[in-house]
Amino acid sequence: MEGRNGTWMATDETQVDGKQFFLLESEKYRKNAEFVIVDEQGKFICESRSGFDDAALRQIRDYLNPTISPQLTPPPMQKPLMENWQKYYENGEYLRSAEITEEQNYNMIDGRINNLPVPRVIGGRVSVLDRLKIKQAEIMQKNGKAAPELAMAEGMERNRK
Repeated sequence: MEGRNGTWMATDETQVDGKQFFLLESEKYRKNAEFVIVDEQGKFICESRSGFDDAALRQIRDYLNPTISPQLTPPPMQKPLMENWQKYYENGEYLRSAEITEEQNYNMIDGRINNLPVPRVIGGRVSVLDRLKIKQAEIMQKNGKAAPELAMAEGMERNRK
């Protein structure tokens, strides 16, 4: 038996509500240890000092017909479907809630949807080349193919230096 030392042998059996239950006794300690009651599959039901007495039969019936207390089972909660702008109220920030729906996994949530690059600020001005690359990447993503201007612009930038 799992969780119990030694070997156990069946000394008695009974049927309750059409199911068979066995009374097991420790081969080492015999009557000095408590008996164990198991079902047909060997699943532990309860322990008993005096075999299949009234208390043991009551525990077997409780095992077969469990009563569910209405106080112990909470009612099922279903959240209504919400739009991105409604998720702001739950998540605290609109960009974060929009990003949750767009990102591939939750460890990518960083304030930028789909991890688009942020243009550099040089001398108080936003880099035009960075904005161009970002826009071209968006167009490539929409169309699914590279624009010839993109390859040409990257080559011109390298040659310019």
